[in-house]
Amino acid sequence: MSLHQALIDTDQTCANAHAYAALYWPEATFRVIDPNRDVVVTGHREIRGNYDSAHSVFPLYQWRHSMGAFQIMPSNASGSSLKASAFWKWRVDWKANTTGVVSTGTYEDVFEKRGEEWKVLSRVSRDDPNWPLYIFAPYTANFEALYRSSCGDT
Repeated sequence: MSLHQALIDTDQTCANAHAYAALYWPEATFRVIDPNRDVVVTGHREIRGNYDSAHSVFPLYQWRHSMGAFQIMPSNASGSSLKASAFWKWRVDWKANTTGVVSTGTYEDVFEKRGEEWKVLSRVSRDDPNWPLYIFAPYTANFEALYRSSCGDT
């Protein structure tokens, strides 16, 4: 979980995008639910595309992504794997030019252990209902012009 936050708050590079996607199993899904979209991305390439969207379209250099309280609930072993669910809250604050909260929400993750390694099998990110459309509108309206692929393939 701490690697997730560390990689969200790093610069957009191909190495960082690959490191972020490597936190997920190759067939993992990531669903984003906010007032503008309800979309599911699947696999490392699409997860890197989601990472690239966040880093190139939105001014992350001015924002800080924090995770708060979380809850982990282990489940029974199925075959050779073990799963655990995690529910945690996230918050984005301004760190430059402005003070205050940008947005808040939750993550619902399912982690799976294969061999000795735990990775995310699925993630759902839900923005809270107070999501400030007026802050995001200038970025989402210019998505195509702002989007940059970190590795040139997303």
